[in-house]
Amino acid sequence: MVSVVRDRLHALFSSDPLLRDLHRDATLDELTLHLFAEYGQAKTILVIRGDGEPMPIILKQNSTVMDLKHGIQKYVNHRQKRTGGPTHISWRYVWKQHLLISNGEKLDDDRKTLEEYGLENKAEVMFVKNLCEK
Repeated sequence: MVSVVRDRLHALFSSDPLLRDLHRDATLDELTLHLFAEYGQAKTILVIRGDGEPMPIILKQNSTVMDLKHGIQKYVNHRQKRTGGPTHISWRYVWKQHLLISNGEKLDDDRKTLEEYGLENKAEVMFVKNLCEK
């Protein structure tokens, strides 16, 4: 039964020009954010990993740095499930060891909105290892 529903949804997604880009196992949250982005109610932030691979993170317009971090966590967790990679990641450790940078500025205040850092739709943010001095 579940496979029949999944197959029908995939057929619907692949035939619709707005939903064509969604992954076959997209969640309701991913679908909602994708539609918000299509209608201009959300923005996409491209988070560039250390290996150069971009992670497109879709967020609502008034999102904060914390919302961006949660978006990255969801993106990576969904990707790990889909590819069969490790499913448990210590995000507390990740955020202690890495940081987000845009235009040479650290995004270090989780409560600030992305607009306060000057991040608009299709902005690029670097995800880099924190090289703090001891």
